[in-house]
Amino acid sequence: MTADAVLDTSRIDYLLDTSELGRARIVLVGLGSGGAVVMERLAMCGIRDWALFDPDVLQPENLVKHPARRSDLGRLKTDIAAEWLVDRNPASRVDSFAHDVTRSPEIEREIAGATLVVCAVDDAVARNYVNELCVRSRVPCVFGMVFRTGLGGEVYAYLPGETGCHDCKLKFCMDRGLDLDDWLELTDEEQQRIYGLGDTDFAASGLAADISIVASYHAHYVLSLLGGRRSRYLLQPSFNWLTVGIRRVEGLFGNSYDNTRILLRPLTGCHLTCGPATEPDTGSE
Repeated sequence: MTADAVLDTSRIDYLLDTSELGRARIVLVGLGSGGAVVMERLAMCGIRDWALFDPDVLQPENLVKHPARRSDLGRLKTDIAAEWLVDRNPASRVDSFAHDVTRSPEIEREIAGATLVVCAVDDAVARNYVNELCVRSRVPCVFGMVFRTGLGGEVYAYLPGETGCHDCKLKFCMDRGLDLDDWLELTDEEQQRIYGLGDTDFAASGLAADISIVASYHAHYVLSLLGGRRSRYLLQPSFNWLTVGIRRVEGLFGNSYDNTRILLRPLTGCHLTCGPATEPDTGSE
């Protein structure tokens, strides 16, 4: 095999149509410990057309969670990711933007031209902004979030014309008093960072193993959306909100690896008017 060969997907072509995945244009927002894992999983299934957004550089404290190498310290995460993608599949087309998406001059155009957006940021403001742009352009977006301390996480999909957007999810939770932070006392580290150093946005992280579980669900949901219609082995998801409990938490997750699946339709009162206003359809599976 020559160094410039296209990624050989012959071992997995019976599972999904990798040529179809190769035509998808993916905008990935957030290349932290979760987003980088999602990217790797998708790229190894044949996705090769990317727009990457993340303003951060790899720091020493990232190495306990992030799959990048020690030799990558001090480099932009977008550059690390682009290099990995082209090395894994030389046929990749990668546009990198070391931008905060809330101030990026490129993000709206890139989302408008995307097949699907993958949002893996841990910042609520950036997440809400990506949601708004996806609703405006009517482009599907799959969000992945890891809960504080890595006790679990969730995958949520906005599918234009079918499901509520991320703002609908927030409204649904607010109306029912569902706030995960109410279930968890602050860790000692959070107490020190939030009240000692004034870092009010700090949230205790999880283990790399915790994060990669959520990231793998995130990636698999994206693959099911993009490839499920033409695969005997992947199914199109019948839900758009998956919650995974990695650890048992009294009153929240009865057992390790608990999960719930919900289909959330567009809600009345969504300020983005993401779809025809309906009463919430929350058929759990």
